[in-house]
Amino acid sequence: MLSFTAPLVGMRFRPPAQELVQELQPGDRLLLRRQPDNLHDENAIQVLLQQDAFNSREGRDFGEFLDQCRETYDWARRDQEELALALEDPIPLGYIKRENAALASPAMLDAGLPEIVGEFTLNLRGFPEVKWEVADESERPPSGAVGE
Repeated sequence: MLSFTAPLVGMRFRPPAQELVQELQPGDRLLLRRQPDNLHDENAIQVLLQQDAFNSREGRDFGEFLDQCRETYDWARRDQEELALALEDPIPLGYIKRENAALASPAMLDAGLPEIVGEFTLNLRGFPEVKWEVADESERPPSGAVGE
């Protein structure tokens, strides 16, 4: 099994991503999606939060969270189309740091995984990270195996 842990970056460009990440707790489920058509990085891996994963912890409600965000964030500065995209499910939080994505994206591609579930964590300095695992070649069924 190939294990990856990588910084979560770019949150400040995706409101309300920063606010959402502040509400996450280590172990919260995140979705990692390869973006081979990304104009800036063919190895880009987008990090997303599914609303049901956010709501899965006791005492958290995504609707209530959005109400709190509306009170603290100047939503009027955003056009409605941009706001709708920011709040679709799953919600984009940011990306895996480029250097880490350069290693992880090919592993996901080799495993035939356009997306994978990871988990939120914090590094020793308290910065957000994501960890996930991808089966390496020795753990995958042989090509042409029954069921493929």
